[in-house]
Amino acid sequence: PLKFNPVNKVERLQTGSGIRFYGQGIVFSHEPLLIQHTISRNTAVTIEFLVRPDKEILGMVASILTLYDGNREQVIFGQWKKALIIRIPAARAVHHARYREIGVENVLGKDTPHLITVMSNRETTAIYIDGKLAKRSRLFSLIPKDRRLSGQLVLGNSPEGTNPWNGTFLGVAVYDDMLTSQEIRDHFHAWQKHGQPLVSNEHADSQSDKPTRLRAAKPVALYLFDEHNKDKIRDQARAHNDLLIPATFKPLRRTSLGMPERDQWFSRANLKDVATNIIGFVPWGFFFPAWLRRVKNLPAPCVYGVTLLIGACLSLAIELIQVYLPARDSSLMDVFSNILGTALGVFIFKYALPVVHKVKGDSQLIL
Repeated sequence: PLKFNPVNKVERLQTGSGIRFYGQGIVFSHEPLLIQHTISRNTAVTIEFLVRPDKEILGMVASILTLYDGNREQVIFGQWKKALIIRIPAARAVHHARYREIGVENVLGKDTPHLITVMSNRETTAIYIDGKLAKRSRLFSLIPKDRRLSGQLVLGNSPEGTNPWNGTFLGVAVYDDMLTSQEIRDHFHAWQKHGQPLVSNEHADSQSDKPTRLRAAKPVALYLFDEHNKDKIRDQARAHNDLLIPATFKPLRRTSLGMPERDQWFSRANLKDVATNIIGFVPWGFFFPAWLRRVKNLPAPCVYGVTLLIGACLSLAIELIQVYLPARDSSLMDVFSNILGTALGVFIFKYALPVVHKVKGDSQLIL
């Protein structure tokens, strides 16, 4: 965690096509992906990706695939436990949540490949799992109301590098159109048989391997992960927007003194992190005032104030340094937790220690 240039934990599969994320890893497109060329009421998008999770995700929503416009995430496909979570930015009027989200439970089982197909127009979003409709949500759209849907494609992590997903990508395709239900089923069979969707005017019939004619949607971006290049993944669609695989883990964006999502405040992972940061600064709050009283002979209020101030400054410095550590995140919650730990240490020194001495009959108190 203290490395300034940690290894980007992404690897090619030794057999077959695909890339595997096995820790803190990230892959992203070289240029922003322009999905919509115009803004109209008929605008639509279809995103399909074939993935195989390595484990259930607990304590956070791990980012499988994100569309990032350089300012914030426009669309997030994530995993929580076995559930697929889809997030979009919440309206400005909604202050209690950063994202709106929908989800489908029990579709991302460990070591099981699934084709996720999500279609969206201005009013409705439909989620298909392995060619079958799993959920349809009205008044939920992946497409922004006032502008085109575009941004860098980010795989395996959030742009900040704080929500890593562990698993294997076997294919990704993006369309600026809505596929029909039959096309989605045919694409699922094509991914199974050939490791790619139907992207030309000919495709394999779902009942046989004979090509048949179809109004096939041409992808805006298509990644089959079938090359052996360690640095990039070729875009086999018309945009030629390759995905880059950095040798070192470098998030696209770093957040200074960020706060966790409100729905994560009481999660097990966040509470564990808070407890760790509190306990970690208790020794400082206990031993530093003892040293000040013995060496400097300062009055008690001054000792406690200096201890809290230096503890807060030390915590703030640590969190600001972590902005430059790609594998760590800079958290304001950690600063508050460290200050609370310092205060707890001071409390133990001021009130608990004299009680212990009194019980033991020791008249030589520090304070």
